[in-house]
Amino acid sequence: MKLMVNALQFNMTVPTTYVFIRWFLKSSQSDKKVELVSFFLIKLCLVEYEMLRFPPSMFVAAAVFTAQCTFGVSRKWSATCEKHSSYDKNQIF
Repeated sequence: MKLMVNALQFNMTVPTTYVFIRWFLKSSQSDKKVELVSFFLIKLCLVEYEMLRFPPSMFVAAAVFTAQCTFGVSRKWSATCEKHSSYDKNQIF
């Protein structure tokens, strides 16, 4: 596998919170306020050592949902959000 990756000159990295937050915000059709608060919540999570036990996709989903609830955009985790994040409401609480 490594030989093939090197031969094709692929640079591989692990997905970061930025990848997930862009994807989740786009799929939930969030506005600028929700986007800014989601990024702020993610930054708060990234400096906490305890948050390392969660996959980046999970706390990004929680941050987007929290921002949506804060601005009253949505009080429930929609089927679209669940589909794109693969987390149901109980998993992100």
